[in-house]
Order: sequence, then structure tokens, then C-alpha cells
Amino acid sequence: MAQEDIFNRKKANIKKLIAYGFIKKGDCYFYKRYFFDDAFYCIVEVSDHVACHVYDASFNEEYALIHSSLSKGTYISQVRESYQALLEDIVTHCFDDQLFVYNQTMRIAKWIEDNYHLKPEFPWKTNQHAIYRHQDNKKWITIIMYIERSKISKGEGMCEVMNVKAPPADVDRLILEEGIYECYHMNKKNWVSIILDDTLEDSRIEELLQQSYLLTKSSKK
Repeated sequence: MAQEDIFNRKKANIKKLIAYGFIKKGDCYFYKRYFFDDAFYCIVEVSDHVACHVYDASFNEEYALIHSSLSKGTYISQVRESYQALLEDIVTHCFDDQLFVYNQTMRIAKWIEDNYHLKPEFPWKTNQHAIYRHQDNKKWITIIMYIERSKISKGEGMCEVMNVKAPPADVDRLILEEGIYECYHMNKKNWVSIILDDTLEDSRIEELLQQSYLLTKSSKK
């Protein structure tokens, strides 16, 4: 399991960090731990994200091989297993589960619940993607996906994306806004995608969600 996957959808609990042994320095919390018979040590830094670095204890130099896919063999595999067990123990004792990866996604999810009294549904086995839909007609208001950033924009790594429905006449104009892209996975004529990394302000996303809600609700007879 990749390091970023271990902390995926987890939120640091400050009280638990301190109880575990993390030390606050400035706005960050640090923790140092030896592992694999003290041959290596790991420094974990927790702020608005988690950074972990592994060092060879004999030389006090960062041990880059632990993250290299080219490094194979019994020894490195055992080191990785020990390192993963260390991180999983930290997650178990210091972090709480959260529904989504990004802080903005969590804020938007709360806004949807407060305004429409809807909770996310996770219809797929991986729980990587969530939908919000109307209770009467079951139409989707939005879908939130955890995908590779390169699928909709420049950049590497994973990102959380929200699709919202828009009037076809507005789509070309909307995708000119920073943070809004051609729709991934759904009809590009009727939907747009938003990366929920705070590029677009919450208030603007809420406006687009309100529009998506209206466009997908049942028509009055």
C-alpha cells in the first residue's frame, strides 16, 4: 500500500497525536520512531497534510530506496513491511475517518447536508466515488470522484473532482473559469467538472450546485 493511501480519508486528531508522542513545533506536529531493529527511523510531520521521511540510522541519511519501485528483494520488502506497520499504527491511534480527501470537499458535503438534507451514497465497492441524488426521482445532483488529475487537467497525482449539471449554453463559458473543466466521465454537453482543491471558492461551487439541483429535480405537474 502506498504511503498516501494509508492516510487517505483520514483526519489528524490533535489530542490523539499528543497522547501518542507527537511534539508541536510551530503549526506542525512531529514524531520520530525507530523501526526494523533500529536500523531505520521515520520522521512524521503532520500539518494540513502528512509528510513522512525514512532515514538510515547508521548514516542519518534519507533512505530513498524505500519509495523506489525499482528496488526489490527480501530485505527491502521487509523494511517496507515494517515501515507500513508503523504508519498503520499511527493512523489507528492518531487519526479519525473522514468521508472525503480534501478539506473543501468536506465543507461542500456539509453544505449539501445542511441545505438539502442529503448524505452521500457510495454505490461502488472501492468507496472512492460518491453520489448525491434526489430522493424522489433518484436523479444525480452531483458525483464526487477520486481520480488521477491528469484525466482532466495538467499535473500529477490524485484529486477529488465534482461533476455538476449546467445549461448546455453555459458550458463553454464555464470551463474558461479557473478550477472548472470539461466534464470527466459524463456528458460534456450538460455537465462540467470541478477540482475541489480550493481553486474555486466555496460560494461559487455552491451556486453551481444549486443550479445542478434545479436542473435535475422533478418537474411540477
